[in-house]
Amino acid sequence: MLPAPPWSSWEKWLQSPPGKYILNWEQRCFDQIVVDVFGFYAVQVGLPQINTLAENRMPLHALLIESSDREKHPNQFNWHQIEGHSSALPFASESIDLLVLPHVLEFAADPHQVLREAERGLRPEGRIIISGFNPASLWEARQYLSMLIGS
Repeated sequence: MLPAPPWSSWEKWLQSPPGKYILNWEQRCFDQIVVDVFGFYAVQVGLPQINTLAENRMPLHALLIESSDREKHPNQFNWHQIEGHSSALPFASESIDLLVLPHVLEFAADPHQVLREAERGLRPEGRIIISGFNPASLWEARQYLSMLIGS
């Protein structure tokens, strides 16, 4: 039997009271951070449970989502959904004004490749916002222990 994908416990955790608390807190933080970022194209990669671009005033907001996640997460924020992968962004070089990576690096097979792609896709004056948990945090230790115990 194949082990559960790493994001399956993440999905469950996000539905728990601590997960909901973190999502609400992060939503408030993103709202404050993106409000004064200007340009034309804003893209959120993954984490469709929150709209990190809700307070941003750019004319185009898009969510990059993997095809397997499209069925699980309906388009609840009425934004453009684009299928793709964070390690190979389906955007032209220097075309994105704002790129938000909420908890993307934690689950990436090659986080450095994700950052290279982000740099390639951003305009010279573009902004990137990255959120994530510290790998040495108690949450990460819990995830690691649960994987050891579960296997």
